Amino acid sequence: MNRVKQLVHAENVYRMGYTGKNIRVVTLDTGVYLHPDLRQNVVGFLDFVAMKRACYDDNGHGTHVGGILCANGRMKGMAPQAQLIALKVLGKDGGGQTERVIRGLQWVLAHHKELGIRILNFSVGFLPGALDREQKQIMELLEQLWDDGVTVVTAAGNNGPGLRWGQVMTGVLLGKGVVATVAVVRPDAVL
Repeated sequence: MNRVKQLVHAENVYRMGYTGKNIRVVTLDTGVYLHPDLRQNVVGFLDFVAMKRACYDDNGHGTHVGGILCANGRMKGMAPQAQLIALKVLGKDGGGQTERVIRGLQWVLAHHKELGIRILNFSVGFLPGALDREQKQIMELLEQLWDDGVTVVTAAGNNGPGLRWGQVMTGVLLGKGVVATVAVVRPDAVL
């Protein structure tokens, strides 16, 4: 994380006063574990998989993403003063059901104004062969959030075109206002 922050000159951004303070981010992912470097920034959790009340992440990906976003302990994320609401829509295998993802997006759409959510991190992709109507419904919800003023950032997914070692692709426009990012940093990296 420290190397990435050096590459993007994060310290310069922090000196200008941009630390994530007063920014609330929601993630749709595998949940969040209350790691000591992250727990003070987690302000909400909803589980659309097992309907548990307490924060958990039985996969680790959601915690990893949350840490990159706003860890603020021994390790610091990109926006260490941002607040995190984690929606668990993916199971322990990292997969999920479209209906859970849609319910999560509908929840964000219904509550983003009252909760001050400004950014949605959407770590959910489609497998080849996903139903067109499901993909369309999710894109429509993402675009509604964008139109409502929520910045929508998505992962490009694990099934996109192959990139070779050292290549970086960012800023892929998936739909109106929906931007995806991906990077490959070593030959054995798995996207």
